[in-house]
Amino acid sequence: MNKSVVHLFHIAYSYETMEMIPPGFKLLDHMDNTHSDWFESWPIRHYLQTHALDEDAYYGFLSPRFFLKTGLTANDLRQSIAGESESVEAFFVCPQPEVGAFFLNPVYGMDFSDPGALDCMQSILNKAGLDLNLQTMLIDSTQLSYSNYVIAKPSYWRRWLKLLEYFYMYAETDQAPELKTSLSHPTNYNNGVHRKVFLVECLPTILFHYFRLKVKSIPLNHALAGQGVLYPYVQQAKVCDAMKMAFKSTGDMQFMHIFQETANSVLSNFSRPAYVP
Repeated sequence: MNKSVVHLFHIAYSYETMEMIPPGFKLLDHMDNTHSDWFESWPIRHYLQTHALDEDAYYGFLSPRFFLKTGLTANDLRQSIAGESESVEAFFVCPQPEVGAFFLNPVYGMDFSDPGALDCMQSILNKAGLDLNLQTMLIDSTQLSYSNYVIAKPSYWRRWLKLLEYFYMYAETDQAPELKTSLSHPTNYNNGVHRKVFLVECLPTILFHYFRLKVKSIPLNHALAGQGVLYPYVQQAKVCDAMKMAFKSTGDMQFMHIFQETANSVLSNFSRPAYVP
């Protein structure tokens, strides 16, 4: 039974989003909306830099659309955490997990809709000294996250903040002009949200994987969670996830071939193949 205190924050950047604060959440006031090009990472970063954290507690900093995307309440989150061991360092919620299932890892998923994203992230990891090859990093649902929907202990948040600082360093200065340009590259989302925003949302998976953290996924409330464009292919997504798990446990390339064939058969309806062996 996990009796740790859970601090849940609702990030508000307007009067409308402030009024959306759900029961069980504290307000993380970002009403000045400074550095809005960084979206949620800016107020989370600022909080971590300016507050002392309880080493035994969990902290989550969630966007106003958290319930719409996941169908989960503060009570749902606390109950899920209470049912697990206190040795779990981080809990995470992955909206639309079927999207990530079709890719080797979430950065590959980004590169599918934003070519160049994978090379940009690899450059950041290299500069941060993380010996991690995104071309081969295999992620299944036990580590899959591409959002800031993480409720974790300070030990996790320190790692997150340390890696995040490399994004801010290279995006906000001229130390590496080409990398700065790549991080600020406009995506097709919402009138050109910068690439850096979505790369930052891949950090949880990278940290889970690289540091081999003990993490736990909190399942969505599927009856209430939002459904995306790939939801009609959820059964194929489950096959892909199972094949990735099977390959990780056995090393049998047959499972990877099934994953590749299944993923590419779905994603060919949208654009280029997800992964070419």
